[in-house]
Amino acid sequence: QPARTGYVNIAYDLNSSANMTLKAFDFMGSKTYEGKYSEPVSGVNTKRWNLRDQSGAKVSPGVYLYEISAHNGSVEATKIKKMVVMK
Repeated sequence: QPARTGYVNIAYDLNSSANMTLKAFDFMGSKTYEGKYSEPVSGVNTKRWNLRDQSGAKVSPGVYLYEISAHNGSVEATKIKKMVVMK
């Protein structure tokens, strides 16, 4: 679904607690956002991205890829999805 509300919720499922990284890239491959955080609980979780870049400016409408990675010791899992940001 297109993101129109000024933020997007990104859901993911963890088998155990993990260190998480969320990255967003514009369609040309430039990284527009990167956030790192700890997720202390397993199960379905959601992170909210406010559709702002690293400098705090709103991202332009368009197609973006987001990458969410979980790191837990020697285990790493990464998921990449497409999203559309609309005015």
